[in-house]
Amino acid sequence: MSNEHVTRPHADDAPASFAEVDIRALLESRPSRVPDYESEDRALAALAAELAENPRDMLQKLVEMALTLCQADTAGISLLENHTGVELFRWEALAGVFALARNNTMPREASPCGVCINENATQLMYLADRCFPALRNDPRFVEALLVPFRYRGLPVGTVWVVTHRFDRKFDREDERLIRTLAAFASAGWQSWRAQVELERRVAERTAELSEMNLVLQSEIDRRKRTEEERVRLLRRIALAEEDERRRMAREMHDQLGQQLSALTLKLAALKADCGEQAELRIQIESLQTIAKQLDEDVDFLVWELRPAALDDLGLVAALSQYVRNWSKHFGVSAELHASGIEKDRLTIEMETALYRIAQEALNNVAKHARAQKVDILLECHSGQISLIVEDNGVGFEGERMLGAGDRGMGLIGMRERAALAGGTLVVESNPGSGSTIAVRIPAHNLGSGKTHNA
Repeated sequence: MSNEHVTRPHADDAPASFAEVDIRALLESRPSRVPDYESEDRALAALAAELAENPRDMLQKLVEMALTLCQADTAGISLLENHTGVELFRWEALAGVFALARNNTMPREASPCGVCINENATQLMYLADRCFPALRNDPRFVEALLVPFRYRGLPVGTVWVVTHRFDRKFDREDERLIRTLAAFASAGWQSWRAQVELERRVAERTAELSEMNLVLQSEIDRRKRTEEERVRLLRRIALAEEDERRRMAREMHDQLGQQLSALTLKLAALKADCGEQAELRIQIESLQTIAKQLDEDVDFLVWELRPAALDDLGLVAALSQYVRNWSKHFGVSAELHASGIEKDRLTIEMETALYRIAQEALNNVAKHARAQKVDILLECHSGQISLIVEDNGVGFEGERMLGAGDRGMGLIGMRERAALAGGTLVVESNPGSGSTIAVRIPAHNLGSGKTHNA
């Protein structure tokens, strides 16, 4: 393929209507080149991996792959945005001849992308600058192939490839490739926007919690509030945090879960289309394994944030499932032994406190203990709820660790939660002999399931 871009004058350089530059009907009559499924599979595997790590960077990688797969001269992704009331297309990702124009903008009505979005269909244009003067440049946009992508029925942008040579003509195979890449672009855009929104909300919530803590400290210093007032405010913060965790877990499950389902269906479709190509089938199955692992990781993160079972089924069921997931995720044997409270419900505050203490204790084991086995005991006996987490790891110097590093902060947090629930927390450990965390809370709220609201 020649790299020389033909910029010679052409007989059709005069201004033209859209009908005169629209040549998409030629896609039906042009012979299509033979698909290169091996190159396509490698590209999709790389995109799937990048989607999991950094969705925004994946968009740039996508156009670089479009450039190669379609033997184009320039490739890009144009996102439809509203800047102070004016709709513009911004070149979010660019590769090839005009790569340095990345992040430039073009009014919606002045861009071929506007037609593509409006018609929600593939577009193929010849010397489009005759109809769209904003495209005039050197080298010229000889043929431009554009495919739109949407989210929940609303236009998001287009994926497009351009040739600056009169001897390179796009065909149905190019259209198929760009349509496949457009599906990935949609998933990448959705993941990126979800990530940005999640980070924004977390930052806002963190700022709100920080402000609440500052107000709390100021009030304590100014009016010497009683310990009961401090505990009451801390409980409000804990409840607000759990509400935020519940909402974030729901959104992560709904948004990322849908995207991973779409990816899984697309891979299944590709696998069904590969026929007897054994090597291609193996590659697609590898991608399916990656997608399955991503799905499992998202499920684990959702459980880390807030398990629905804690509200619906109670502490024993939620903690039992968390222990199983934790054991599977970290490869450490863990067992929950519960007795005395299987048929009763505690207050939601007490169940949440015990669940979070167990969760933090297991996180400390995963980070520091290097244990092979963990036992969790949860029981109600003699008017007292007991939670004991015992591991056979390397241990540490007991209470002295309460002021050291992230493990110390974890222990402080667990002790605070136990105190808010009206209980106590004791740590027993020595280097080389594992560690035990024991929480004991009076069970005067046992059976008050009315506090559990859906």
